[in-house]
Amino acid sequence: YNWASGAELADSVGADIISTSLIYTTFDHADQNHTYADMNGRTTPASHAAIAAAEKGILVVAANGNYAAQSWHYLGTPADADSILSVGATDYLGNWASFSSVGPSSDGMVKPDVADMGLSSSIVDPNSGNIIQGSGTSFATPTLAGAAACFWQAHPTMTNMQIRAAIIESANQYTHPDTLEGYGVPNFELANTIITNQNSAKINQNISVLVYPNPFNNSVTIIINGDVSSGSTFAVYDLLGQRIKSIAVGNNKIIKLYKEQLASGMYFYKLLTNQGETLSNGKFIIE
Repeated sequence: YNWASGAELADSVGADIISTSLIYTTFDHADQNHTYADMNGRTTPASHAAIAAAEKGILVVAANGNYAAQSWHYLGTPADADSILSVGATDYLGNWASFSSVGPSSDGMVKPDVADMGLSSSIVDPNSGNIIQGSGTSFATPTLAGAAACFWQAHPTMTNMQIRAAIIESANQYTHPDTLEGYGVPNFELANTIITNQNSAKINQNISVLVYPNPFNNSVTIIINGDVSSGSTFAVYDLLGQRIKSIAVGNNKIIKLYKEQLASGMYFYKLLTNQGETLSNGKFIIE
């Protein structure tokens, strides 16, 4: 609840990014303890607050935890929330740091989402002001958040979810995530190229389609913004280019898709007029 109060304050003063190195698992009072089953992004107060912050347009960057060598070796909350960036730790070569908490979330989401250097990081001693070294996902997280801030400054018209998606898609394990580093270490030069190409590929500047979370595990929400004519269709295609789903777009421009409707994998979509003209296109991934 303290985390939720802090996030509310951040939102009230216009924060765009929250970097959080608080990881909740167990407490001094055992009756307040979380279990691994709670790490599903839908149970703890902190994960509810993190998702609410994401829905407000804030990019939440959360430390995954330093518990890999302990009896509780999984991630903590709010890193279990979807629609955020949970961050694991690596060494300077990008190898997993052995203390960095492992995933997945208890409902099977890839966690951590990404990873960054958190082993023997250069930090400032708060007492002496000297440069020292320290290790933890708490050091990997703020550097990732800072890089995300610079990236977002370069693309100020993008939403938090578009920034998050580009960062994840740029990571070195994007096509083969694991339980240690998730989608891997982001490459912000590649993320910049991804965003730039998406912008140049916009077919109708007055129409936009927001897909989040992307990738998704359980369900995905598609929001269509702009003046879309009656009879338009949201069409989903597989990797072979075959149309496998068509959804009529009426007055309700919010569409929900569930994992039960589609197998895991990458899909492409087109927003089509009733004459077959493409208004917007893109892709999404089901984990």
